[in-house]
Amino acid sequence: MLTQQLQSLLESLEMLEQQEAEKKMKVILSYELEETSLKLLEEAKEAIRKFDYDVAEELVKKVLAGK
Repeated sequence: MLTQQLQSLLESLEMLEQQEAEKKMKVILSYELEETSLKLLEEAKEAIRKFDYDVAEELVKKVLAGK
């Protein structure tokens, strides 16, 4: 389930959909996550707020690689 949510988030980032990405991030952050993933996703959330989608994508991909 989390993997699907992360993939969906990546799609929104690729389409530059900030509001949709923020909504998806809120859902993802409601999951119980390990500390490393949580830190990366918090950084991605901040990158989304700053419209830095490339950085956000890389951070989300790191979380996916760790799953």
